[in-house]
Amino acid sequence: MINKPKLAVIGIGYVGLPLAISLANYFKVKAFDLNKRRILDLKRNYDVTGEFSSSEIKKAKFIEFTSNEKALTKTNIFFITVPTPINKKKQPDLKNLIHATKLVA
Repeated sequence: MINKPKLAVIGIGYVGLPLAISLANYFKVKAFDLNKRRILDLKRNYDVTGEFSSSEIKKAKFIEFTSNEKALTKTNIFFITVPTPINKKKQPDLKNLIHATKLVA
């Protein structure tokens, strides 16, 4: 018997939301973001960026939007899609990536 993967996308921005919605056509996906307002909007099928319409979000049947870290406990595959902005010296700011990595660990 093959177990279905338990997926989570960490960071539901311009990379994470399309990924989570695409995956949710085939698998159950936890779409996690620390921004509680963003999660609340998406639970109401509203994407403030306008990238996805309400109907497109509703079509992703197997998605669960959450900002609750405990919802990730039984996940076995993580996609980390957090921002890594660069400074004037073109060096990335890795604090979001470090935080997401600790969260997954």
